[in-house]
Amino acid sequence: MVKRKKHRVGFRKIPLERVLTYLIITALLIIIWSVVSTIVKALAFIYFIYRLVKAALEGFSNPFSAAHLFASIILVVLSFIVSSRAFLILIIILMWINAFLDD
Repeated sequence: MVKRKKHRVGFRKIPLERVLTYLIITALLIIIWSVVSTIVKALAFIYFIYRLVKAALEGFSNPFSAAHLFASIILVVLSFIVSSRAFLILIIILMWINAFLDD
């Protein structure tokens, strides 16, 4: 009886240097993310304040100013979503899944 080689599906062993590379990338991503997320949130909030003051000075009568104000509100909400820790964790999980399942 001939023994067949089993083909593994899914996770596989990855080399140590690749694991170390992904660990370094993960650490750098966390450090850079904490700085950049704060800057992004601050810039979005400053832009919202600027558009709110500009719309108030025009008496909220200009439709373009109101559209810009609405867009700045959406920008602030999106900046808080994208700069959240949950989004960072999602990126890290997807990166590590790619490390294990990549051919």
